[in-house]
Amino acid sequence: MEGMLRARPRVRETGRSAGGVTAPPEPFGGRRLLERFDDALRARHYSPRTAESYRAWVKRFIYFHGMRHPGELHEPEINAFLTHLAVGEHVSASTQNQALSALLFLYRHVIGRDVGELAGVSGRATAGDCRWC
Repeated sequence: MEGMLRARPRVRETGRSAGGVTAPPEPFGGRRLLERFDDALRARHYSPRTAESYRAWVKRFIYFHGMRHPGELHEPEINAFLTHLAVGEHVSASTQNQALSALLFLYRHVIGRDVGELAGVSGRATAGDCRWC
């Protein structure tokens, strides 16, 4: 019997394993957020390149807020992220709008919550504000 690998204890539906260790609960029926995000994009026939870009923006948003779940974050945190992109990262208005679109998709179609007013986003220019236009 030496040298054989020990089987990991099975986790029951109650969340307790055979050894008494509690497994962390999986929200939304065990599906991870980014898996559900990818499924929602595919179900709406978004192009693979758009899906890749939106996924990257959602990951950046999560990392920006210290790995907090987006379900815990609200309009002020979205504003802070978009302002950081404009002021701290000096991204263009179209790049900032793409990040906003990705976050709106996440909240509307995956989390199931409408985002309220996003007033106070600093540095977001429109086409008329551009000095070269």
